[in-house]
Amino acid sequence: MLIKNANLIANCYWQLRALRPGDQARRRALYRRIADEKKRLLSEGVDAEALRLLCLHYADPSRELRRVRLIKRLAEVENAANEAKKASQPFP
Repeated sequence: MLIKNANLIANCYWQLRALRPGDQARRRALYRRIADEKKRLLSEGVDAEALRLLCLHYADPSRELRRVRLIKRLAEVENAANEAKKASQPFP
């Protein structure tokens, strides 16, 4: 769920990395847009820690440890969702 809904955040971070150093107004606008999108995703029920790790990864994709931590967290969230689904199903 998280990766599907985070396209706007990925796009904004890509624009930030490609932005010229002197364009501070555009930089602030992009950070405001990212903050709004993060609030929207959190209100939809996205895991806060996974979203934080995703934004850290998008800010600097060359850092391998951030990517590894993101993948681990996404796996934990998926496992927890699967366990909750199994627990809610009645026994046959």
